[in-house]
Amino acid sequence: MAKAEPKWDEAGAVRRGESGDRLLDKHGAELASRIEDPGLSARLKADLATLKGTSRGAVLGTQKTATATEREIAEDAYDLLMLIRAAVQRSPNGTKKLRKAIGVGDDLAATKTQDVLDALNAVAANAAGLRLCRIAADDIEEAASLATQLQAADAGQTSAKQARAGSTEDRVDTQLRIEEAVDAIHVAGMLAFRKQPAIRARFERLVSASGPSAEDEDEGGGGGGGGPAPAA
Repeated sequence: MAKAEPKWDEAGAVRRGESGDRLLDKHGAELASRIEDPGLSARLKADLATLKGTSRGAVLGTQKTATATEREIAEDAYDLLMLIRAAVQRSPNGTKKLRKAIGVGDDLAATKTQDVLDALNAVAANAAGLRLCRIAADDIEEAASLATQLQAADAGQTSAKQARAGSTEDRVDTQLRIEEAVDAIHVAGMLAFRKQPAIRARFERLVSASGPSAEDEDEGGGGGGGGPAPAA
């Protein structure tokens, strides 16, 4: 199977990628249900840094920042998990099955990202039992939110490492990832804002022949605000 070829020149891909990145930052809440990849934004930012010719030192700095962000989220999640486990252990409704399911008594380290993710997912899977142990719905929702953030940060760190490559082939691969991200943002935005013409037009221009307008680039995806899309 022949390798895919870029649709735009490098500068055009960067311009569309930057516009798509701004739109995703601005309208992320409205697009979340249609963009199921939580690491898309982090990878797009890392790939744009590479294609724009960021120095090796700067890219390495981005990698270190991504690692720090991942660690901060993991430590916050670890603190919440320990409190939830302690509450279950003290509750008369904390059954043996529930304690086992959420890892009461098991070792957990904030430095083990996948272990923390697994523990956060266990909280979501056992929400009903946890509610009987004085764990508020807000705490269960926070665990779910931290799981999403941690998964995205982990993906971002991986992308930051990959962004250090500088060969021609690597740059083509990077551009193809940017173009794929732009397509995903375009489709999600067109559907989410199909009844809001001003915002919809910005997503439409991402893949048009001329690309984003000067207004798109100056305002970073404005055009009437990003309220929830009306029901179809």
